[in-house]
Amino acid sequence: MLLEAIRQAAHRVSGHLDATAQRVGVGRAEAHVLVHLHGGPATPGGLHRQLGLRSSTLTNVIDRLEAAGYVARRVTRDRRSKEVHLTAAGKRAAVSLADVLLELEQRVQSSVTERDLAGCMAVLAAIEQEASDDG
Repeated sequence: MLLEAIRQAAHRVSGHLDATAQRVGVGRAEAHVLVHLHGGPATPGGLHRQLGLRSSTLTNVIDRLEAAGYVARRVTRDRRSKEVHLTAAGKRAAVSLADVLLELEQRVQSSVTERDLAGCMAVLAAIEQEASDDG
């Protein structure tokens, strides 16, 4: 019951992004990658761990974002791997998408008490811990 409620909420958050994603010309998976990169460059492996996308799916998402001019792959300083960086257009798209999520988060936070929010965060941390112990 709890995990199903969390899954439904996550699905609704993704759906909430859809209109903005469509406006900037990307799909749901691409939108999540852009929002994540809004916090700074990441390796494909880091994106895989953070977003939970299969490697093949993530490669296709990055390819589409690169073709659209939203991201660029750059070799890291040690030249052993690549990082995915936002381009100027990607930064504009990421800001639009992140703003939608920030506005939703602010509305949610204003509708619950700090105690409720702390309890929710504790439950989410416990789920993450228990799920990572299993896999």
